Amino acid sequence: MKNKGLFMKYGILFGLLFSAATVVNAAAPKVEFFLTKYDGRNCLARAKIALQASGFKMSNGTYQGEDRVGITGNFKGAVGCSTEVPTSVVFVVSGPDYNTAKKLARKMKASFIAAK
Repeated sequence: MKNKGLFMKYGILFGLLFSAATVVNAAAPKVEFFLTKYDGRNCLARAKIALQASGFKMSNGTYQGEDRVGITGNFKGAVGCSTEVPTSVVFVVSGPDYNTAKKLARKMKASFIAAK
């Protein structure tokens, strides 16, 4: 059950995004995420490119070596790379507006897929 560990790990990532946004804003954040299959190459480098291309300033991650995290305005984005399922990657954006979070998450995903 490899996916159980993967979802537990990303559950912690989601929790951190929720708590970080909740401290800044009194209301619970709006969250958008995608779990995507890809060719399995250069995940962390591509994650950094995806965040920066989407306007995020790099920040510290939760799992050093397994994710990249960035901030833009009141939004926090994360790209999670899996060592358990090397062809899966998750894109998460939280913030005060769902439509903006959704657009940022889609832009991160597109930038990640385009990067090699």
